[in-house]
Amino acid sequence: MYLIQVQPFQTQVFLYVNPAPTVVPIANIRNAIDGNGAQVAPYATGTNVLIQGQIYGVNRNIDATVANGTKQKFEFTVIDNSTGRNGIVIRSTGTVDIAPVDLLEGNNITVAGTVSQFNGLTQITATSVTRNSTGNARKTPVNATVIAENEESQLIRLTGVTVTTWPSTWTGSGQNANITVGANTYTLRITSASELWNKTVVDVFGSGAALPVNNVTMVGLGGQFDNASPFDSGYQLFVTKISDVTIPPPIIPAISTNAPSTGLDFGSVTKNEVSASQTYKLIGKDLPTTGSNLNVVVTTPNNFQVSKNNTDFFSTISFTNAEINNAGTTGLDVYVRFAPTSDIDGAKGGDITHAVPALVPTLNTNVAVKGIQVAPLSIAEELASQVNIYPNPANGTTIKIDAPQNFSVEMLDITGRKVAEFNSSAPKLSENLPNGLYFLQFSNGTTKFVKRLMIQK
Repeated sequence: MYLIQVQPFQTQVFLYVNPAPTVVPIANIRNAIDGNGAQVAPYATGTNVLIQGQIYGVNRNIDATVANGTKQKFEFTVIDNSTGRNGIVIRSTGTVDIAPVDLLEGNNITVAGTVSQFNGLTQITATSVTRNSTGNARKTPVNATVIAENEESQLIRLTGVTVTTWPSTWTGSGQNANITVGANTYTLRITSASELWNKTVVDVFGSGAALPVNNVTMVGLGGQFDNASPFDSGYQLFVTKISDVTIPPPIIPAISTNAPSTGLDFGSVTKNEVSASQTYKLIGKDLPTTGSNLNVVVTTPNNFQVSKNNTDFFSTISFTNAEINNAGTTGLDVYVRFAPTSDIDGAKGGDITHAVPALVPTLNTNVAVKGIQVAPLSIAEELASQVNIYPNPANGTTIKIDAPQNFSVEMLDITGRKVAEFNSSAPKLSENLPNGLYFLQFSNGTTKFVKRLMIQK
């Protein structure tokens, strides 16, 4: 600014040059506080300053009876690009003429005014506002775990928030709800210009929501309302949009297996014997790890057994929820075998179940198993199964017999007439035997059994 001043009755002209005001980084103003939270030089209360930054949030102090002509009443937050505490509240009581501009989030503005403080909240009481641009993108919120001086007038993100109270009436310029983050309790200040205004808990947090609402993420502006030195309490959060309030999808515990849809088939197994084991993976996620009954119980139908190590088999085993969660998508091995002991031979089967007692309703994912129990062999059948004759059909006078012991053998034709007799270790056939079916009757003195032989020359 240039000022030309001419003194009366003098021929000299004096030129006074007043430099243009300098834009002050907001962080410089915010950091000028003493141990009692009071503003101090060079930005003590009453100091004239000029700042430039972007509007965040909404006008928190709308009053239609004052906002007439060029007199506007407002309170909003401006954040610049300085480092540190780079946000500050801009306020007008509506008694000072302000250029009539739309004060909207995303506007970049220049503000002239004086430094002041209102209930612990550093602010600038505006004397002029100039809009520089519109539609600027919002900066990324700063992740925070508390609301304190560093979070005042900052765009912050709080996670793990619990909403403990909610307004029951919606009158005046704003209402309060209570929120907790960790061990700290803060005020959620809902102004009449916020999208949260006059909304129910269900409107904001979703169908079925009820107090307390847990595990909420909120994005908003840090604030303060503390009328006593050293101004270190009464911290608030101002949330503008419903979209800035989110709840993660509910954690739904789940159990699955990689067993084939047709289940496990063990075929035929003799009573009181066991099959070779088959394996499937037990896969779980988000199973509860606090409380009681924190395990998955695997239970088999009768005649089947399960194991965690393929060595020790039981009708029921259990895995802790934690070890299943820790196994991730790889899962844990479950070994299954068919061990029939029924009094009745034939098909056996059912479902292996997986129960989580801590959950209501209990989660189950079944694996079908089946097998056939057969009667044990007699001694004769067992011996017969160990004897092999070859070639069969025979085409000459020589055959070989593999047997676990030495047997006497009588050879009978289809009429039951004995046509030959020999020892199993040295079988010999007559050249005169016609083609056809013959029966070899083996005997070791106590046990007899029969094997078939075809002759085809």
